[in-house]
Amino acid sequence: MSDTSASLLQRLREQPDGDAWRRLVFLYTPLLRQWLARHGLQSSDIDDLTQEVLTVVVRELPQFQHNQREGAFRRWLRTILVHRLQASGERGNPGRRRLAAATWARCWSNWKTRKAA
Repeated sequence: MSDTSASLLQRLREQPDGDAWRRLVFLYTPLLRQWLARHGLQSSDIDDLTQEVLTVVVRELPQFQHNQREGAFRRWLRTILVHRLQASGERGNPGRRRLAAATWARCWSNWKTRKAA
């Protein structure tokens, strides 16, 4: 997937419209589903979490500050996904809680490694 269009993000922050939101959903739903599928979730859980992530994006996008680095929006999106995955594990069954904890630990470790480099 190519970098997120800066003009699309600006449009969504300043003058959001249905076409812009549909474009964002069209572009990022498959990516979110792919990320979630790697964690062995059921299709219904993937659907729910994808919707939760997109809900957070709608609410928080006006505060998102793009740092002009490649992949900044996707990193922000993945951070939201990890937080939603963790929250879903906290309210889910013990297996989902373990999965969420392991995912969070792996993401935290990856972040620390990138920060040190």
